[in-house]
Amino acid sequence: MHKDVIVKSISNNLDKLVFIFFLLFSFFTIEEFGISWDENIQKNLGYVNFDYIFYDNDTLLSLADKDYGAFFELVLVLFEKLFSIEDLRDVFLLRHFLTHLFFLVSAHYLYRLIFFLYNNKTVALIGMLFLLLTPRIYAHSFFNTKDLPFLSMLIICFYYKAVAFEKKTIVNFLRLGLTIGFLISIRIMGVMLLLIVPIFLFIDALHTKKYKFHFWRSTAFIAATSCALYVSWPYLWESPMHNFTEAFSNMSKFRYVGTLLFDGEIISAAEVGWNYIPIWFSITTPLSYLCIGTLGLICFSLKIIRNPKRYLLDVRKRNLLSYFTVFIGSILIVILLKSVLYDGWRQMYFIYPAFILITISFIHQIKSAIIKQGILIIMAGTFIFELGFIALNTTQSSVYFNSILSHKQGDYLSKNYEMDYWGNTYKKTLEILAKKVEEDTIDIYITNPPGKMNVMFLREEDRGRFKIKEKGEATFLITNYRYKQINYEELEDKEYFSLVYGGNKICTVFRLNNDK
Repeated sequence: MHKDVIVKSISNNLDKLVFIFFLLFSFFTIEEFGISWDENIQKNLGYVNFDYIFYDNDTLLSLADKDYGAFFELVLVLFEKLFSIEDLRDVFLLRHFLTHLFFLVSAHYLYRLIFFLYNNKTVALIGMLFLLLTPRIYAHSFFNTKDLPFLSMLIICFYYKAVAFEKKTIVNFLRLGLTIGFLISIRIMGVMLLLIVPIFLFIDALHTKKYKFHFWRSTAFIAATSCALYVSWPYLWESPMHNFTEAFSNMSKFRYVGTLLFDGEIISAAEVGWNYIPIWFSITTPLSYLCIGTLGLICFSLKIIRNPKRYLLDVRKRNLLSYFTVFIGSILIVILLKSVLYDGWRQMYFIYPAFILITISFIHQIKSAIIKQGILIIMAGTFIFELGFIALNTTQSSVYFNSILSHKQGDYLSKNYEMDYWGNTYKKTLEILAKKVEEDTIDIYITNPPGKMNVMFLREEDRGRFKIKEKGEATFLITNYRYKQINYEELEDKEYFSLVYGGNKICTVFRLNNDK
């Protein structure tokens, strides 16, 4: 009897055990991730907004990135102030931990959402692990305070949307409005839910003839969204409508003018083709997830074509229509608007939860026990493999590619696609260099900004040993190959060591002065 009670308790709390496992796992992996290219910019955005709120400092209004959503950055600054953290290393470790913790919380919300929709703990757990064990997403959940908090908040919004339309109480629509307001304040692309919710309420009003009932819920939702958005985004305070419209316009035509490596060619970020996101999504999502999810998308598309009315009027099934709209609609929008895209598909990571939810629906609806069992075995095998990959290759998980692309042809990946575009691997590289070099002082030249930031992210005993010099004065040159136009072939015979993924160099140290 005692044994049965223990087994039942574990079964009833699997989601919490998974959460605790990954929380503990994060303490072993958090040190593996360095400071990414945009992190210091994002941190500064938080400071400027904080000073605007509490010290009446209007630097925000002249900042180039003033129209960036500031909600999550403000949360990070508030925690930093709360704990009186000043050392740069500790500041970024706190940022990484809080960003990842929010991601873990969202994974638990994903579990709750799937269980709410299907009352099935197995598929809910699969959905939770699906998210947690996607290597690129896992890696970004530490250092990407732009795209991952947006993904995380979107999952939370999905959950409250499902609950609100199921229970139809004003309180639930107020809660949904608040979360969507915060979502938009992280990234303005969240307006898609701001549009979807009133449309569904309008459809329900027409279908049920309860116009007053749905009017008050719509009013509560819009009021809560507007309040949360206004309070959490200081940029809107001076001129709400004008600044919001300007931010939305800037989002569709982003101001990045750089180049990127895609499919073996150096192209302008403003000229990426329609296939940019589909290809990046296809080559960086674990293959079994991709195959099963694609089947789910095809099956769901056919169901909508056969009976669109059913997916508009049925409250439960309409959730799937929302996820399908977010996934397909978002991709179509960036294609039609010819939006500027770069750094892989990180700006579109928010479509991934929708992909997971459609995949889970497909698995849940399979009637053949043998086929369903086969898929569950494949998923379980993938989870074990990806967990092992992340544990053994934590730093490299940020440059994960699936087996669609060759990992055996030497530098095939690095010659065709961006690898460590955010400079995250500089930290690990610097740590290795500090161990290999016996001298007290290490003179280095670093090819781009995140490398210099990662020197400051090292432990104190290593931090002081590195001296950043001009190229002609340095003993070592360190590069993450961010801009492929730069050729390092003339330094091949001076290679000291490289951080490698799948036979591809992602960060290299060249010894320029062999006399030291």
